Amino acid sequence: MFSYNIIKLDNVNSTNRYALSLKKNTFFKEGLVITANSQSNGEGQRGSKWESETSKNLLISIVIEPKLKIFKQFDLVKIVSLGITDFLSENLIKSYIKWPNDIIINKKKLAGILINNVISSDNITHSVIGIGMNINQLFFKDYSIKATSLGLLLKRKLSIDDVKLKLLDAIFKRLQSYRVNKDIHGDYIKCLFRHEKISTFKLKNNIIKGKITGVNADGLLIVAFKKQIKEFNLKEIQIIL
Repeated sequence: MFSYNIIKLDNVNSTNRYALSLKKNTFFKEGLVITANSQSNGEGQRGSKWESETSKNLLISIVIEPKLKIFKQFDLVKIVSLGITDFLSENLIKSYIKWPNDIIINKKKLAGILINNVISSDNITHSVIGIGMNINQLFFKDYSIKATSLGLLLKRKLSIDDVKLKLLDAIFKRLQSYRVNKDIHGDYIKCLFRHEKISTFKLKNNIIKGKITGVNADGLLIVAFKKQIKEFNLKEIQIIL
């Protein structure tokens, strides 16, 4: 069992922002965990907002001290994504990682990840890992990727505190494995949504078919088209479900 310093808030603009506001304090160290019943300005990828009904879902930010070079920062995405898929697997739920860091079940989004790093020179000294996971919410707005929750999947209400502790342990186990040089890239690729399957992508204003063949060390998505193989960052390509 790992040791955590958990601060629980009723409402906050963003658990990640709150955690970062504490970085001059002595307790801003690995194991610090911020949770909230609601967020007024939860953040997601591509500048999107993470919406959640009050006290229905897990809104959490976790501080770790990765001591990584900046060029290895995508390894953090792999560690956290795999920690979440490990936790879900323990509950007999098969999930996939929709590149780079959304967790998908039956083509519906269960969780998202946003990581903010504290950098000194070219080293990541601290990372604030923000996770939004739908737990007991049953109704969602009509997003471009439909949403789901553990409650809907398991057909019962869950203890958010119980989910929180089990998820934390799963993530820290992955972190511990990484620190003893266990390769995680292969596991990430195995969990990659639509890997080696013909899929539809949006490139700027074009819709095109291609096949995800992998992710490079910088976290760029590698896609094979009819006549070429290209690498893309988050802003350049979108998988259409």
